[in-house]
Amino acid sequence: MTHSIPDYLKLHIEETPVLADFPTAAPDLLTTLSDALLQATGWSMQYLDHPDPTSSNAEETLDLSETQAAIIPVLDTVQQPIGQFVIHPGKSQQTGPAATTLTAAKQLASAIGGLISMLEQSRETVWKQEAELATGIPVTVRKDEETHLAARLESILRCGAEAVGCQAAAAYLLDDDTSYLKLRSCWGLPKQRLLDPPRPLQGASTDLEALVGHSVILKDPSCLPDWLSGENVQAAVCVPISSPTVPLGTLWILSDTARSFDHHESNLVEMVAGRISAELEREILLHQQVGVHQQERQWQHAMAWQENRLPKNPPLSNNWKIAAATHQAEHIGGDFYDWNLLADDSLAVVVGDACGSTIESALTATTVQASLRAQTDLLRQPGELLNHINRLLWTGCTGDQFASLFAAAIDQSTGKLQYTAVGEVGGILLRPTTARWLTGNPLALGTQETSDYETVVEQLAAGDTLVLFSEGLLAGHRQHDTKAIQEALVAFLRQLKDVPADEMVDALIQWGQTPDQSLSAEDHTVLVVQRAG
Repeated sequence: MTHSIPDYLKLHIEETPVLADFPTAAPDLLTTLSDALLQATGWSMQYLDHPDPTSSNAEETLDLSETQAAIIPVLDTVQQPIGQFVIHPGKSQQTGPAATTLTAAKQLASAIGGLISMLEQSRETVWKQEAELATGIPVTVRKDEETHLAARLESILRCGAEAVGCQAAAAYLLDDDTSYLKLRSCWGLPKQRLLDPPRPLQGASTDLEALVGHSVILKDPSCLPDWLSGENVQAAVCVPISSPTVPLGTLWILSDTARSFDHHESNLVEMVAGRISAELEREILLHQQVGVHQQERQWQHAMAWQENRLPKNPPLSNNWKIAAATHQAEHIGGDFYDWNLLADDSLAVVVGDACGSTIESALTATTVQASLRAQTDLLRQPGELLNHINRLLWTGCTGDQFASLFAAAIDQSTGKLQYTAVGEVGGILLRPTTARWLTGNPLALGTQETSDYETVVEQLAAGDTLVLFSEGLLAGHRQHDTKAIQEALVAFLRQLKDVPADEMVDALIQWGQTPDQSLSAEDHTVLVVQRAG
């Protein structure tokens, strides 16, 4: 049996546009160049854009059968031809200056072709960058726009419907599961329609056809969907509302008279759907922008709060100089330092590195800092202090808080140094002629229930420098082996032996950020104590 195709259903399928090539150099300039070369060399060098030497067009333009004719291709950055120079004797060559040889003309054409290639590359780069820069325009709220999205959507629907001579419009959007279509905005329909339950997408043939990218025209009332029953609608057109990658819903433009929609009207309705999509995406971007700004302010507050936990003013002493700095890879991090002047005039210094993600490490670092300041009496006994911190981390969490710590106490009168190092922190005792690495237990605090960290004793003589640092200082040099990194750091410190403590700290922080920026994206802390000679 033969089935006739009804005339009340029409599909408008939009053809994918063909992208245009980037336009090449101005032809007038090239013509002027060719004329100048003819006068200067006696050779005609004509530039052909996207040429085909075998085409009839090229043959009609030039006689390529001449024995002295030559073709010099002009290539782009990927070695694809964008044009060519065709060289042949000029008709007025005998009346011009001394004729250039064909070889020299070829070399000249090749050099000019290279300049044209560079020019085309620069122009194409600017062409693309200008389009990319358009994406950097901030999304802002206009002072004169409607205060609510609902009013703006209804205005768009009204303008779209009136533009094609219709009396109503409705925008249906998909739910998160793409199972239902819910009326989100309408014009010309009763407002109580917004209270209707969502329509199932399954079985909604017109909406399904539109969602795959087609404009569906219904010009017979008998094929209108059931949800339009009770409304004075005789014809309709349905188009998709979509972003460049995701279908969002469907737009219905409704007419109270039986009619069709031509190609231009369908395109206009699709433009209205695109305007709705742009308005929805803009609203989403505005909400995201507000959220990003709020989050950025919170990050700034957190960063300032964490920085304020670090000591700013070192103890005043004629024989001892102390300086420190922390560089967090993100807004906040797990690195910190501290110093304190104890009751017996001893100088206590600490460098810490908490493990975990950005927020986790910052919280762990805060916990350790608070515990250190609460146990001031233990600062002169670093081993006992770190045993206490280990118990705190082990019993106070579920096994997800770890920290590395270098704690030291220095007797300012005698130079006696007592220290304990646990985890990925280190120190260097830099003397005028030697350098000694100070290390400790490699297991971080919080990884074991019991601990018995020992206090190591050293002596800081006049002219000695104590450098403490977290493991992140060496991160940018991991392409080398451990011994090479240690030698490089000691050699760098030798260059800084006569500079003040604060300048040494700044130089070391800078050293930790080079040479490989991708490897140095870690928190790192440096603390320097110098005993005057």
